[in-house]
Amino acid sequence: MIALIHARLVMRFATFAGVGVGMLWFVASHAGSLVGEVVVFRQVEEADLIVGPVQRHVDRTTPSPLVLTLPEGEHRFQVKLRDEVLLDEQFRVESGGSFVLTAYDGRAKTPNSPEKADVPTKKARRE
Repeated sequence: MIALIHARLVMRFATFAGVGVGMLWFVASHAGSLVGEVVVFRQVEEADLIVGPVQRHVDRTTPSPLVLTLPEGEHRFQVKLRDEVLLDEQFRVESGGSFVLTAYDGRAKTPNSPEKADVPTKKARRE
């Protein structure tokens, strides 16, 4: 009688352990990565790019775009030429997502600047 009770307890334990391991495997296999992809296009010929924890020097010979993998979360994007900061922005990388940045000289607006141009909008006349 005791052996039968003991066998049932062992079977229950094995069943619950198997179900638990199966659930853990399922969750782990369907979990997303904790990193995202950042693509940096550049409109400067030479600069130091600081993208989160990654720092790269780019010049005319550096292929564009630059593709980086960063951990999810808040990051800082800086474009520097020697000691001068040309651009300084904050951005957020989502887990499994991608983010596109453009390295340009943010000190002055140029025709090639990705920012919105200051174009006057036409207002409807009220008569």
